[in-house]
Amino acid sequence: MTSLRRTRACVSTYAETFVFSLNSTIAQGLFTACALALIFHKATVIFLYAPPTTLEIILYGPFLFTFDFLTLVLLHRGLASRYRGWQIFAGLFCNVIILCSAGFMSFYLESNTEINWGRSVEVLPVN
Repeated sequence: MTSLRRTRACVSTYAETFVFSLNSTIAQGLFTACALALIFHKATVIFLYAPPTTLEIILYGPFLFTFDFLTLVLLHRGLASRYRGWQIFAGLFCNVIILCSAGFMSFYLESNTEINWGRSVEVLPVN
């Protein structure tokens, strides 16, 4: 039991060190907003396509959030970089991710996609 507590404490300490290692509050805000945008976008897409089956979770589970996690690690390295060019590039990329996710969510909310999802995906030939 002590080992489990120590492991949990180590993981939470590492996560806090990772998140709070950014020097600027603007970079901290961009990184947090980008992380939330990626997570909520993925959750909304999963919600629209229906919950995955057990087999899909086993097969696709490792890849589901892995690419988002790798993106966040690279963005964090860019935002924490000493070079101003990498910081600017990572900040712009964070803004692009946030804007795309916000656009997707606004389309989802305004177009009532949840109800019309079956009709919006289906394409019928014009006679």
